[in-house]
Amino acid sequence: MFRKQLNNINVWQFESLAAYKNIIHFVTGRQGGVSSGKCSGLNMSTKVNDLPENVILNRKRLAEKSEFDCE
Repeated sequence: MFRKQLNNINVWQFESLAAYKNIIHFVTGRQGGVSSGKCSGLNMSTKVNDLPENVILNRKRLAEKSEFDCE
């Protein structure tokens, strides 16, 4: 697995999937989001005690930055 950074959001990719150019994949960490308190960071879930507008903004931040070269 290797790490890239999209703005202030860390993402990790798997070498085994990076060989396939038609697959864009990654997993994220918690850094780079707007949520605070118990859900601080890059919370993507509306199922926890976080403001819906924080979750929407976190998702938008990731979506805006997710178009990148997988190499």
